Amino acid sequence: MSQPCETHLTWHEDDPLRLSRVAAAQNLDLTEHPFRTKPAERHWHLKRPRVAGTLEFTWRPQTREFVLIIRRGRRGGWTENAVSDLIEHLEREG
Repeated sequence: MSQPCETHLTWHEDDPLRLSRVAAAQNLDLTEHPFRTKPAERHWHLKRPRVAGTLEFTWRPQTREFVLIIRRGRRGGWTENAVSDLIEHLEREG
């Protein structure tokens, strides 16, 4: 049984909106899903239209980091390959 893939990406300024620009550039649908137990954190799901798989991003303002998660059961043929592209685009946006 595989564990979720988790990647931590750190930025120096508070700009989680860059995720929406990167999602649009990658042709991904982006929806926000607030955490009830962690209201300071922001959480999104990224999906390819009409294709299985979901990437999850969480913005943690206390540590100024994005956490990218691919959960078991939400993997699709595109999710693992999309991670490096998303990281590259996010770093360029910074």
